[in-house]
Amino acid sequence: MAKLFGKEYHEVSNTWYFKSKLLPIFEGELLYQVVPNEQGQLLMRFYTLPDKKKYFPEELLVIYDPVQEQILEHTCTSCPDNKSCNHYLTVLDYAYNNLSTPSDKSELSGDGSTNNLRIDPEMVVYSNRFLAYNAYWQLTILNEDIEDIVAARGEDDGHI
Repeated sequence: MAKLFGKEYHEVSNTWYFKSKLLPIFEGELLYQVVPNEQGQLLMRFYTLPDKKKYFPEELLVIYDPVQEQILEHTCTSCPDNKSCNHYLTVLDYAYNNLSTPSDKSELSGDGSTNNLRIDPEMVVYSNRFLAYNAYWQLTILNEDIEDIVAARGEDDGHI
């Protein structure tokens, strides 16, 4: 298992700036949601417990490529223009020290261990937006599309 955000962490962790900007967030205080998108990338949303809102008031969104094991893009809702804000650096530190990726990419849904990255396998994000469909809605939309195609042909024999 590899530490999450290892490449990015090692690029900045030895700098004075990095160490001076870390917020007081400890294990279990930073929550996350991870869902895959249609391109196989992971969309991650990091946010804190309500009692830590004074340190981490909003959320940090990260697009991560699990194959290359690197962050493609990140956005802090508190500091949208600052790509090295203290929220981003805190997430790098927290993820590196508290979360890990499975060594086998087929295990990305997580094994239930505390430090293993847990990905919701029932959700997929389309067009890089946090609009997620579970299996029920995916099937419903697919059936509606098939019914529309059959109706357009005028070939309704009762089977879809």
